[in-house]
Amino acid sequence: MVETLHYTFVGRFSDDNNTQSFRVDYTRNSTNNAAVEIFNFKKIKSLKYYATPSAINTNNSIINAPRCQITIHNVSFNNIRFGNGFDVTVPAYGNAITQYEYLLPTGWSLNGSPSTGNWITANNNVTITSDLTNGDGGAVQIRAVNSCNASLAKTNLPKVISINRPAPTFNITTPNNFVICNGATKTFSISGLPAGATVVWSLSNNSVANIVGSNTNTSVVIQGNAILAQFNLTAIVTHCSFVYNVTPQLIYIGTPVPTNLKVSGNTNGGNGRSGWVILGCNSVPSATSYEW
Repeated sequence: MVETLHYTFVGRFSDDNNTQSFRVDYTRNSTNNAAVEIFNFKKIKSLKYYATPSAINTNNSIINAPRCQITIHNVSFNNIRFGNGFDVTVPAYGNAITQYEYLLPTGWSLNGSPSTGNWITANNNVTITSDLTNGDGGAVQIRAVNSCNASLAKTNLPKVISINRPAPTFNITTPNNFVICNGATKTFSISGLPAGATVVWSLSNNSVANIVGSNTNTSVVIQGNAILAQFNLTAIVTHCSFVYNVTPQLIYIGTPVPTNLKVSGNTNGGNGRSGWVILGCNSVPSATSYEW
């Protein structure tokens, strides 16, 4: 009669979603015929390494949040499962993971809970609310929590959703051209100015022109005070906590010539070297072309 022996042992798996093995060395009989048995375990419930079944795929890859606006964004994805990132033949295993953590910019909110810069626990369907200013160039990160034990490794590569809060583009504009007649006025404004923004206007040379009225309105009126001159018109735009220096605009001041064509200019010392030229200040009535 052959005696059958049974041995039991307790083994511990490491927190790695790679194939792990137990090796048993034993002797078959009194002749010392040694043998080895390998027991492979491919389905370890761990999130330490990337695996396709454990990838978080959200419904969006970028959050567009205009500056100085509070916007609401819904983020959702299918619950993930465990996977072996080192063996593509192993299918997803274990129950679906339903607990996740989100890292948001400070001041943003997750399901109404404000972020202080720490991970916030939630499920796979959340509402993210921006604040007015934070997060530009940053991201929302999402990682899974191991359902076996919260102390085990979380998602090795968190899902990253980029945040886009682009700065507005500003340009100083005015009807027709950037020439002011001597003694006359012209109004300038800024294109792309968002609602609620404030503006401070200034001139690079206050001896050849002056601002008529306030310099803090969204548009500005400027009067020319020279026969022939030029200056830069500048503006500083403030929108909530963002401050923008608008590209300066070169403005010319000329002499009005309502009936006769006259050229005013700067030859930079003669010898045929010409500088900037103003063809009067107004168009010659009925003129359709000019010959130089």
